[in-house]
Amino acid sequence: MTSSAHNAQQNVLNNPTTLAAILAEDSHSADQIIDAVVDRLQRQAYSLVGLRQKVTDDICSHGGCGIRLQSITTGRYHRMTQNLGVGSTSCNIDTDAMSRLVLAQKQGLNVETDLLIVNRFGKQESEGGGFCAVFERALELGIPVLTVVKAQWQSSWVDYGGEYVATLPADPDPVLAWCHSVLWVNRSVDANTLAVD
Repeated sequence: MTSSAHNAQQNVLNNPTTLAAILAEDSHSADQIIDAVVDRLQRQAYSLVGLRQKVTDDICSHGGCGIRLQSITTGRYHRMTQNLGVGSTSCNIDTDAMSRLVLAQKQGLNVETDLLIVNRFGKQESEGGGFCAVFERALELGIPVLTVVKAQWQSSWVDYGGEYVATLPADPDPVLAWCHSVLWVNRSVDANTLAVD
C-alpha cells in the first residue's frame, strides 16, 4: 500500500462514511440524482469538484459508446471512450484520457473544496486504478466523496472502504441526507437547506 493510500485509509477510519456511493440499478437514474445533487449544492454556493457522466446518443449512433464526463467545475466535456471498431469486445476506455483527467481532478482539489463527486466506482477502480488516486487525495484533504457504483462492483466498493463507506439507494432523499451529514460536519449547514424540492 502506498503512503498516499495508507493516509487515505486512515482518514476513512477517522471519518466514518466519508465515502458514499449511490447503488445504481440503472445508470440513467443514478446520473439524474447526481445532476439534482450538483444543481442543489451549487445553488447553495458549495464548492464542488469532480465529474458527472453523460451519454451522448449521437456518438453511440456512429459506433462505440458515447460516454462523456462533464467537469462539474468548468462544464467542459471529456470523452473517455474510444471506438475500437465493430464487433470489438475489448474495454474501450481511453486510458490516456483517463490519466489526464485523474491528474486534473487531483490538482483541482484543495482545502476549500466541500465535496468531490466522481462519476463511477467501477472496473478500473476495483483493480486499484481509475479514479482511486483522486479518492485518496480527497480523503487526505478531509473532503467527502460521492460516487456511483453498480451492483457488480459493490463488493469491491465495500472492500475499498470497509465498514466505513456508505452505500446509498438510488433516491435523492437519502443521497441529500448523506450530503447534509458530511456538510454539517464540515460547514455547519442548516439541516433544512438540503431538503428536496
